[in-house]
Amino acid sequence: SPGKQDPPYVGFVKRIKGGSDPKVTVTWFYRPQETKFYDKNSIGEKELFYSSAEETHSVETIMCKCTVHTFHSYSKLENITSLDFYCRYKYDHIKEVLTAGDKTVVAVYCTCRLPWNPDRIMIQCYKCKKW
Repeated sequence: SPGKQDPPYVGFVKRIKGGSDPKVTVTWFYRPQETKFYDKNSIGEKELFYSSAEETHSVETIMCKCTVHTFHSYSKLENITSLDFYCRYKYDHIKEVLTAGDKTVVAVYCTCRLPWNPDRIMIQCYKCKKW
């Protein structure tokens, strides 16, 4: 990332091209804070949004390997490290639209009408008995 205080960018490596100046083509993940969809009530601190934004850079820009899990597999992790993230939404950085799979609406929960945030404790609803 450009600022020393900013967290590093996270990307999915699509291609690596060797040679005297090796290049890597990356599809970027967005942090919720980089979009208009940031809501601490429903978006977790380790959540990333997958995008179609793609760029090519020098291989030297890669710092380390991290893991971006599905939301389901992340919620089952017993030991979450600083290099573990999760993704459940796609972000169209041009139209500024957030989707969950092929849907334009994400699953929400009964009383609060918000998606589940794994950073917050969820209480069972007395009506529908869902957590």
